[in-house]
Amino acid sequence: VVSSPGIGSTFSLIMKDVAFSAEIEAEKIGQEFIDYEFVHSKILIAEDMVSNVDVIKGFLEDYDFEIHVAVNGAEAVEKARKYRPDLILMDIQMPVMSGYEAVDIIKNDEELKYIKIVAVTASAMLEREEKIKKVCDGYLRKPVNKGELLRELSLHIGNKFIIQQNAVEEIKTIKINENIKEILRRELWDEWKNIGVFMLGTDI
Repeated sequence: VVSSPGIGSTFSLIMKDVAFSAEIEAEKIGQEFIDYEFVHSKILIAEDMVSNVDVIKGFLEDYDFEIHVAVNGAEAVEKARKYRPDLILMDIQMPVMSGYEAVDIIKNDEELKYIKIVAVTASAMLEREEKIKKVCDGYLRKPVNKGELLRELSLHIGNKFIIQQNAVEEIKTIKINENIKEILRRELWDEWKNIGVFMLGTDI
């Protein structure tokens, strides 16, 4: 660890004599990656750390989003009323008013409760994750990477799913016949309903 107060830290891990296939994976990823074409939407980022806001805004700058920022829960509620965003990325631990309090106010307001709220938190506690998922429409754990962020947004904002291969875009759709749908519905629907609520990695 190399750390300077007020500047930052660098963490390095050296693994000796470990075989890996990074070149093969890198080549595969380079040939095909996922992207989205989102409809125009308003997103409110509720986050008190400027660096976190800058990272998320950087991830979203290539998409048709109108971005607004709130630095605490109280301001998030105020700006939700002012701008009526389609989605809020809500940090849970903020000064003045927490994300929990802000979510409670928004979800109990008849004019705002339609707004999709995705919690963004550094918590790794399973109990807290489940509590968050009960009151919010989605969940992201910090540090957020671009792929995770876009996948979560795609669940709540209209989009076209794009697979880019060698820089050539093609829209892909999956056709499932009625027989397969019925099998999936009969055998997996109850399990999927639980996964859709808690979104735990092992269950998925």
